[in-house]
Amino acid sequence: MKPLHYVITVFLLAMIFFSSDVVLAQNETQPTIEFDEASYSTKNMHCNFYNTGKTPIPNQAHDKVIITVTDSNANKFSTSIDRVSVYVWSDSDTKVMEITAYETEVNSGIFKGKITISDGQSTQDIIHVRDGDTLSARYSSATTGSLDTTNHDVTTTSFIGISCPPFERVPASSIRVLDTRGNENDVTTVGKQVLITSTIANPTGENQNFTYIVQIQDQNGSTASLAWLSGIMLPNQTSSPSVSWTPNNAGNFVVSIFVWQSLTNPNSLSAPLSADLTVLHDFANSKSSISDAKNLHCHLGFELMTKPAGGSPVCVTANTAQKLAGRGWGTSDASSMNSTDSLEKNGIFSGNVVLAGGPSPGPQANYEVDVYATDGITIIGKTLSDANGNYSIQLPAGNYMIHTLDYPNEQTHFVSVFAGKNTIFNIVYGTGYK
Repeated sequence: MKPLHYVITVFLLAMIFFSSDVVLAQNETQPTIEFDEASYSTKNMHCNFYNTGKTPIPNQAHDKVIITVTDSNANKFSTSIDRVSVYVWSDSDTKVMEITAYETEVNSGIFKGKITISDGQSTQDIIHVRDGDTLSARYSSATTGSLDTTNHDVTTTSFIGISCPPFERVPASSIRVLDTRGNENDVTTVGKQVLITSTIANPTGENQNFTYIVQIQDQNGSTASLAWLSGIMLPNQTSSPSVSWTPNNAGNFVVSIFVWQSLTNPNSLSAPLSADLTVLHDFANSKSSISDAKNLHCHLGFELMTKPAGGSPVCVTANTAQKLAGRGWGTSDASSMNSTDSLEKNGIFSGNVVLAGGPSPGPQANYEVDVYATDGITIIGKTLSDANGNYSIQLPAGNYMIHTLDYPNEQTHFVSVFAGKNTIFNIVYGTGYK
């Protein structure tokens, strides 16, 4: 039975298997090499249900290995069978063994070689393997009759062992995104390091080689980061490997984890895991005032309110909602606010208010945030910051103007609100105090 495989993006496979420094002469093709099967096994390899005490399932040996090389340039004689050399090794026997592959027929350019795997010692045509090994083969072709005399090395791998329930030899679980203090969060800021971690285990009774791969893609499917680490899991061992990432851009990202046997042998040892991660601008270290996030409605702890005139909705805290109710504001219908039509037309405008100078620096409560049309006169909406200095208001998608007081001067900012998105605008004022 072939081992269970999972598909990662073509980009990842191409990056791992096709070296960018390979240059082919014009009208020439890259030689290929492949095993006839994705996995092989010996009679002694069986499903023992990972040492649970159950009776092992007998295994029919699949120990005859056929390696196929395709290289038209190696067809040197038009009237006879040609031959090429192939080099084979395993994790348990790293001494490279040379075998001969013969052309399948005259002028075919296709060569086949054979070797046998065994639990015992290696001999002239038998290579020693253990359950869980990677079997590797390499072919080196030097282009003849060309200015390009570079050796074109191609390598292939296969898995040694049989797939047994459970099929996952190193199952991964509980994917987590942690900050440097170990706090788990699905939101971070530009320039702040995060750790991508999960729990992996080896439920078998054998040592297991593994490679832990973390791929991070943006909302367009482009790879923002690709990192990995390799190691050996001891029998019944549990571990929590982690890979760090420092985002350079704001946006929504998908974090994926893969556990393979190795980079060159993408036999999956676990089902892939994925999690969402939102990266916001760091306003403490950035002059930018706009950032998109994935929030589509009022955050937990905020209430929807309606203006007396025009009925425009806003998101406010419970304390602010009470104050606005005293000014004639009404409670919005939450179901209508979260309707598809509302989400397609509105976005969230939110942030934090901080006093940088003056008598009481720090987060500012009850700061009135007025949102104007681009004429700077017409007020589209307003809200008050809560005790922690946070504010949030829901607005129709569009461009707006915000006035902030940087004592003793007033600053003007142009901002944009996007449908179904959260625009973050942090307000820092009072730096003019002396």
